[in-house]
Amino acid sequence: MSNDGYKTNLYSLFKPSSVEEDPIVLRDGSSRLYDYFVTDSIPGKFLQYTTAVGRAGEYLSKNEIGRWDYLKANNPIPIFTERAKSALLIAAPDEVEFHPLKTDVHGVEMRFWLCKVKIYCDLVDESRSTSRPLAGAGNIIDKIVYRKRFDMPFHIARDRAHPFLVVVSEQFVSLCRAKGLRMGLERLPQ
Repeated sequence: MSNDGYKTNLYSLFKPSSVEEDPIVLRDGSSRLYDYFVTDSIPGKFLQYTTAVGRAGEYLSKNEIGRWDYLKANNPIPIFTERAKSALLIAAPDEVEFHPLKTDVHGVEMRFWLCKVKIYCDLVDESRSTSRPLAGAGNIIDKIVYRKRFDMPFHIARDRAHPFLVVVSEQFVSLCRAKGLRMGLERLPQ
């Protein structure tokens, strides 16, 4: 990639709170949600006939969930509120697609949105990242270092080689500030 590509800082999304590690658990027995939203290995036609279902973790209250516009799932599928969905569809309509998520929050049904990130690019700088061998096959990344330049601007993207990695750019951070979206953003090493 040339040095005159698009330069941006990258961030990870998180839900800042004392219960960060208590995710929304998605029902995905056949892995269709993962295969569609993360690896893009199957078409999403099944979502025309069914609505994804989730359950709030034990320590997530309705009040806790209501404070944030991004929620963590038990797999790498971003979950956003209606406010965040609306903002992203206006700012980046070609980068995202949304599907409803019915979530049981201790007996109360709440609606959120699963985000299909449509931009896959080379985010990880493989030459500066480190990995170790996995028992059985392949390697696993120990320390991830991200690239600084990209072929095109984006708000949110997945890594092409490691699609479980989702990052957001300075454009996304600016959108959050402009729209008052509440989510944690942590700067990533580049």
